Amino acid sequence: MSLLKKIDLIQNDFKAELASAIDDSAKISDLHNKYLSRKGLLAQLFSDLAKSNPEDKPLLGQKINSLRNDIQKDFDKVSSKKTNNKSSSKVDLTLSGNHFFEGNIHPITKVINDISDIFSSIGFSIFSGNEIED
Repeated sequence: MSLLKKIDLIQNDFKAELASAIDDSAKISDLHNKYLSRKGLLAQLFSDLAKSNPEDKPLLGQKINSLRNDIQKDFDKVSSKKTNNKSSSKVDLTLSGNHFFEGNIHPITKVINDISDIFSSIGFSIFSGNEIED
């Protein structure tokens, strides 16, 4: 089979496989490995290019490079669609944030307040001031 036919065959196969795997991220990563990895189909085309006739190399090289660029653009489109879907979440960013708890009253302060309430209900007056006089 000639190299031009292999290029056309790989391009048609890729378009068909990408259309069938557009929603499955595992299949898309498998496709990426199948076509663009170091041992992928495009790497095999480049190794076949080295064995081809010197007169045909410029045309074949342009075809293979355009195929690689098209495949990479298709993968970029698919990944950008995924990131757009993830970024359009259903969270309204204009709403106010979560309310955090401000903390609790210290246990000693609670006891002092309880004792002060008891004494004020009995009739004593509560005054605050220095604990030790100079």
